[in-house]
Amino acid sequence: MKFAQNLTHRQSLLKALTLAILVLASVMPPTVLANESQKATFNSTTTLQTILKSSHRSVANRDRDKYRHPAQTLQFFGLRPNMTVVELWPGNGWYTEILV
Repeated sequence: MKFAQNLTHRQSLLKALTLAILVLASVMPPTVLANESQKATFNSTTTLQTILKSSHRSVANRDRDKYRHPAQTLQFFGLRPNMTVVELWPGNGWYTEILV
């Protein structure tokens, strides 16, 4: 009986998450969804390195950078200054601190 309740709870959670993603995708401007629509003319590596070394970030979070590789990760995802980023379930805000 408990397994059936857990399964029902997981299915409900999955449906809610799917709905949230669909709603977010529907309200995003097309330029955010079409990542290649505008090419930025800035040096993203320099910009990200400046942000990562910024004094607004906590020392503990800056220490984690060597393990999490934020600059490489955000470059992989094609992050540009003109983009809007939505962070779902941010945890303790490590990425939020970088993206602010």
